[in-house]
Amino acid sequence: MLFLLYLAAGFLSKGHLHGNLFGLMAEVVLIMMGAKETGQIIKETPFAVILIIYYLVLLLITKRKNRKSQPS
Repeated sequence: MLFLLYLAAGFLSKGHLHGNLFGLMAEVVLIMMGAKETGQIIKETPFAVILIIYYLVLLLITKRKNRKSQPS
């Protein structure tokens, strides 16, 4: 999962939309981990939902930035 986050950071730093997909995949893994009952005090699901919202906002920002930089 950490590898997915490194890929997301690398692609997002270059302005590619692919980085959002890798970030969202990592958060889906966190939600699946939080869905299992393991007796943990703190679940992963709330953190994953916050990070999914973060990656969706980044998707919109990156899409808007790429649209402005393309010549018409």
